[in-house]
Amino acid sequence: MHRPSLGEKIRQARKELCMTQEELAGKDFTKGFISLVELDKAKPSLESLTVLAARLNRPLTFFLEDRLESKRDIDLLAALGEAQLRADRTSEALNFFGEALRISQELDDRPREASCHRCLGQGHFQANNLDAALEAFERALEIYSELSLPDQTARIHFLVGTVHHRRHKLTQAIEAYRRSLREAESAGLEDDAFMLKLLSNLANAYWKVGEAREARAFYQRAAEAAARAADFDAMGSAYLALALAYRERGEVERALEYSNRALELFEMKETMRLMADLHNSIGAMHADQGEWEQALEHYRESLRLRQLVNDEARQAYTFTELARYHYFRGELDAAQEFCRRSQGLLDRLGDPLEAGRTRLVRGLIEKARGNWEEAGRLFEESASIFAGQDTKVELAETYSELGFLYAERGDTARSNEFLAKSVSLFREAGRSPKERAWNVSSESGSPVTG
Repeated sequence: MHRPSLGEKIRQARKELCMTQEELAGKDFTKGFISLVELDKAKPSLESLTVLAARLNRPLTFFLEDRLESKRDIDLLAALGEAQLRADRTSEALNFFGEALRISQELDDRPREASCHRCLGQGHFQANNLDAALEAFERALEIYSELSLPDQTARIHFLVGTVHHRRHKLTQAIEAYRRSLREAESAGLEDDAFMLKLLSNLANAYWKVGEAREARAFYQRAAEAAARAADFDAMGSAYLALALAYRERGEVERALEYSNRALELFEMKETMRLMADLHNSIGAMHADQGEWEQALEHYRESLRLRQLVNDEARQAYTFTELARYHYFRGELDAAQEFCRRSQGLLDRLGDPLEAGRTRLVRGLIEKARGNWEEAGRLFEESASIFAGQDTKVELAETYSELGFLYAERGDTARSNEFLAKSVSLFREAGRSPKERAWNVSSESGSPVTG
């Protein structure tokens, strides 16, 4: 069976578009050059072929099947793939990366092969193909380790950590991030932008597993890296994280101080998504202090900004906080509606941690209505989610609610079982069990202390 040559492919594609050689040549080439290419008497460079492919409305890879490129062409294919990735054209990007990988293997160029595996991993990660992403990153890591390139292994360990992080396997994420940090420090890596991402992710992972001391330390380092990189958005994110950390310690004044610093930075950069995060955080701080009207003001502003930037995932977080607000006010129907809206987004977006928190609030609402069985079921579901996500603090708080639920139902044995688990987990996380500062009476619908 005849296999068309490069020139034949170009001629066929041109004729299908009813295009003349002069039209295909445009201002970049001559008609004579196009004629020679179609007769296979001239061979276009990859840059030239990229231009021709675009004019012929064909993917570049269509013309590359029989062409052995140079190392320089590998770099161009990888660059084209990265451009496609930034444009959110993942399928096209993976095609470019795959072609670059094939050529690098044919030329036995190990550093470029490792780089292509990294690019493929990033493409699969963006497409949420996490198994394929992890496989590609591990292959890149294997090659870079063989080549003794610690600066590159540091970057790949970080990418491996991001896969585990997205899967909510936080212990494995922390391990990968710590290995990345060790490699980066041993290599003397001076890339503040990379260190900022690494330290921020490491701090976030520690925060989610309830290790507040480690989280604060790494958030502080992230803020310092952001300052060196002159990245105002990142500095604001780091200050926001510090505010959350101080809030967790009960140091409200310092939390508000860092929140205000972050807000100034975010306003300078007009970063609405980060400003929305900050308003949500400040609202939660006011809620923790019982200042519910101030909390509502910040929650509403957070929701407005998130709707402007169509940030559905974080809208769900604000809906959950608004449900907490209405629950405190005894407005159970409104609280239930915000839980429903949050759950509707989370069902599509797949954030198990926030789904667990939403179920916890729904459980409190059902308990306030006297629906003991439903409340218990929701608390149990929350506990199951948190247990599978390596989040000790949320799990401890859920066990605490289960303990109080069974106590109020007169089941002392089960109450003691869950309260003991709660205390044990709080201790493991280095935290004291929170006092139950507020609840809603199923009889009066008003706040009571417990």
